[in-house]
Amino acid sequence: MGRSQRNSRPPKMVTEATFDVDARKDWLQGFRKRKRERRLTGLAHGALKARKQKLADRAARRSMRPPPAPEPVVLDEAPATRETVVLTDSNVVEQWGAAVTVTTTVGGLDVDAEDADAAEALLRGAH
Repeated sequence: MGRSQRNSRPPKMVTEATFDVDARKDWLQGFRKRKRERRLTGLAHGALKARKQKLADRAARRSMRPPPAPEPVVLDEAPATRETVVLTDSNVVEQWGAAVTVTTTVGGLDVDAEDADAAEALLRGAH
């Protein structure tokens, strides 16, 4: 099995060969430098690829997250009213040993519709 006629070319003839000792030394000692350069390029490319993957993962997690709950709507911004009553009844003093102070605060509470309906139903059932 010889060479085909189509692919055979006459060999190139070198007329002059020069030998540069310094160029040969640089080329031989450059293996380590070129290898380090390839390694650093690969590490930089890998770090960039990892960062892009991290951003893509973060975006995927963000898209899977449920939307935030709407802010609660405050229907009544009336200030709370406070009422203080001091009980000095003889029965109270006899039972507790001194006068009793009762403070009642009405309004200003954060109550949603379900809690308000449950409280009304409870009050209607108590009367």
